[in-house]
Amino acid sequence: MAFTMKIAHIVNPLVVTNPASDLNFAQPITLLSMQRAKACVNKIPELDVTQYAAFYEEDRLEVPADFVRTPVLERSVLDFVKPDTRIGLRKLPLLRDILDRLYAAASDADYLIYSNIDIGLWPDFYLNVYRKINQGKHAFLIGRQTLSMDYTSPEDLDKILAQKGIPHYGYSCFVFPRSHYEHYILGDTCIGLQPIGVTLAVNMSQHAASFERLFQTRMTFHLGDDKLWQKTLLDTCHLHNEHILDWVMQQLSQTELTSKTKVIFNDYLPWRVNYVIDHSSNQLSRLIYRVLRKVGLGAWVAARYDKLK
Repeated sequence: MAFTMKIAHIVNPLVVTNPASDLNFAQPITLLSMQRAKACVNKIPELDVTQYAAFYEEDRLEVPADFVRTPVLERSVLDFVKPDTRIGLRKLPLLRDILDRLYAAASDADYLIYSNIDIGLWPDFYLNVYRKINQGKHAFLIGRQTLSMDYTSPEDLDKILAQKGIPHYGYSCFVFPRSHYEHYILGDTCIGLQPIGVTLAVNMSQHAASFERLFQTRMTFHLGDDKLWQKTLLDTCHLHNEHILDWVMQQLSQTELTSKTKVIFNDYLPWRVNYVIDHSSNQLSRLIYRVLRKVGLGAWVAARYDKLK
């Protein structure tokens, strides 16, 4: 009897209230693309995929009928920090609340997948995940392809998928063994803001015998690259996530960090350096920080993020 690999994939659908948000068109496309990708799984009898949703009660109507509903989310980052008044209230779920629900609901799954709700899937997504696991990739990140915004309707999904795309090096889709999750240290980091992807990635790399970052694959996509996340760099919720990442690294470092864990964290530090420089309060500070970055003291500059006002 052939072994059946069971994969459980969760997303966080929501009612989009901001008329300017790209989720108004991205989320319906994502959900349709997920349904198509699951339909393709029938080609591989040794593969079983179940799709799950984690959501707040007020977002229930956005959950597709064929997704398994996990217990309603109750907490958000607002239970831990006071939001910046310039940004406004942002009820962002905690990553561990989402993944805890997936872990509990998919008790027989071999692998878990989490992806952002604005990340679409190519139809052969799950087939390629299955192949890569069978090739020995124990846990891996999947980089997206950035596609144009020429088509923004679910009815245009075929045209969207026909585009070539440009590889993007962000972290937006994560595949890891369910058996590893109980060892993950995530703290109270929330989704939707940097550096949540780094926080999950360092846990994956620390526990996987084989860990890879796949940035050249044609497996996931995002429409446009407007970098709206950059507008939240001084949001107190974002700074909360930065503090959690540092705490997670401290906890993980109590045992020897793997080389790939160190690479992931060190690759992120230049981003932290850049926003410290860009958002420092005066021109002299920015000049000094640029000089320090140039002479190799970027880590010291990165640590100054906690001093930003």
